[in-house]
Amino acid sequence: MGRKKEGRGNEKEHIYFESKKPGRDSVFGAVEDAGKKGVDSKKELFLIAGAQLADLADAKTKDHAGKTKKWTHKTWGGRSYILWKLFYKLKKEGKVKDSDAKKLKMITSGGHKIMEIKDKAERVKRIKQILKKVGLKDSEIRRLIEKTN
Repeated sequence: MGRKKEGRGNEKEHIYFESKKPGRDSVFGAVEDAGKKGVDSKKELFLIAGAQLADLADAKTKDHAGKTKKWTHKTWGGRSYILWKLFYKLKKEGKVKDSDAKKLKMITSGGHKIMEIKDKAERVKRIKQILKKVGLKDSEIRRLIEKTN
């Protein structure tokens, strides 16, 4: 039928984006910043989502403590959750449309598939394909992959 929801309420405290302020719990930092300088447009949303996807290229990420760890489906699910929260906040403000949801879904669902690819070159190729379909320029894609890995 469905998954049990008992004991799952605290999972979102382990979803992290890099915080610019030391000591700040950045769990919902990206969502809180929507509408303020920075994350206030569809372009910013897709750059954040693209950066998360590009981070899959080396199959490693950093947790909230700054330790390097292997990407897992649970970690990707948490990051996707935050991206969707951000999307709906921007949608409420009229800055993104329903058609943009298809692009974000391409990124979030593509992440799970990319994680299964063992070869790094193949992962990078697939990431570039997805980000190109979403509408990012080649220079932006190259910069995201270089910066996140």
